[in-house]
Amino acid sequence: MSQSKKSIFDRLPSLIKKSNVTLIPEGAIGYLIGPTLALVANSVLSNYFNKYMTDVLNINSWASEFFKWLPVVSVIFVVLGNIIVGRLMDKSSSRAGKARPLLLISVPHVGPIPGAGVHRHRL
Repeated sequence: MSQSKKSIFDRLPSLIKKSNVTLIPEGAIGYLIGPTLALVANSVLSNYFNKYMTDVLNINSWASEFFKWLPVVSVIFVVLGNIIVGRLMDKSSSRAGKARPLLLISVPHVGPIPGAGVHRHRL
């Protein structure tokens, strides 16, 4: 009975093995399509946020400075987060791979935003 407990991630089957990963399609998805979609989403959300700040809240005096420094500050947090997650991925090992357990853990944090599709118009 000295059998060690297996993680739930060890029970997940993985179709991608290290020996058969190629630049196309896995590399293209991971290094080209993923970051491109992240940048597009960031620009769309920034435009909506800018419109909200200027039209709804009537913040015009300091909005230009705010939107100048917001990307700089957010990039600092993104870089720090990438370093932390990269270290976690380097130290993890499971049958499901290095990244899949962290992706599954992150799903509840990136779930739907309440009220994101609700639009209220003023009359």
